[in-house]
Amino acid sequence: MIGLVIIVFIIGLKDNSQNNEELYQSKKSLSQTLTQQRFILEHGDTFSFTLDKNGAPLFVTDNIEKVTGYNKTRWFSELPDLLTQNKINQKADSDFNKFSNEKGFELNYNLEIKRINNRNLILEFRERPYFNDIGEFGAIVGAAKDITDSYLRREELKMSLSILEAQHEAVKDAILITDEQNKIISCNSKLVSMFALKEKPSFDSLAKDTLDAMLDFTIEKSKFEQLISDAFENSLTEIQSTLSMLNGRFYDCYSAPIREQQGVVFGRIGA
Repeated sequence: MIGLVIIVFIIGLKDNSQNNEELYQSKKSLSQTLTQQRFILEHGDTFSFTLDKNGAPLFVTDNIEKVTGYNKTRWFSELPDLLTQNKINQKADSDFNKFSNEKGFELNYNLEIKRINNRNLILEFRERPYFNDIGEFGAIVGAAKDITDSYLRREELKMSLSILEAQHEAVKDAILITDEQNKIISCNSKLVSMFALKEKPSFDSLAKDTLDAMLDFTIEKSKFEQLISDAFENSLTEIQSTLSMLNGRFYDCYSAPIREQQGVVFGRIGA
């Protein structure tokens, strides 16, 4: 009986030792992961923050000064004075009033910030509600990213496209131009009339929504769907086909990638 107790005791000690080793390795792995994540947060072009449910700051990552040029104290105390007169700030103020504390909600908006001795900064904000263990809304968690370069490039593109769109209106063919994210950057009124669309697609809207509406006007739907699939799956593909329409006409359809001088594809044109 004594021997049995000793054996069980020794086995028990061995099991506890294994459990402690597994727990240690688990904590070590978690610590390494958190350290890596913290490094990314503190050195990237995005800063993270947490606000209480009334909008008062609870936490912000240290790299806020690296991203914005302002320290934590000045950022939160002077933010209204740091805003420019850009219209996107007025829209952001309107959007922020739409914040909801419902699960799954996410608020996205942009702000333009003044910077001393430097060009203004465009930040993209993403915020969502945080709920505690019993499901109560307790805070707002968010992140802000510097998108200045991409925003300015897109504004320049809009200006160029406004000139291009005027030229497109003089063309007899329907024209649809998308960017590398398959968002619409230009189209003409002929597209609306030829495919009986309810309205002219807006800039930056998803091409898929417009193509789905165009699909409704085609008789050979499976053929049109295959053409769309080929264009989306291979940005280098040139497509040419003839499709029959509900108005009894046949449309010659052509789509090709748009390339920069260096050969980089940044969009697609369809006619």
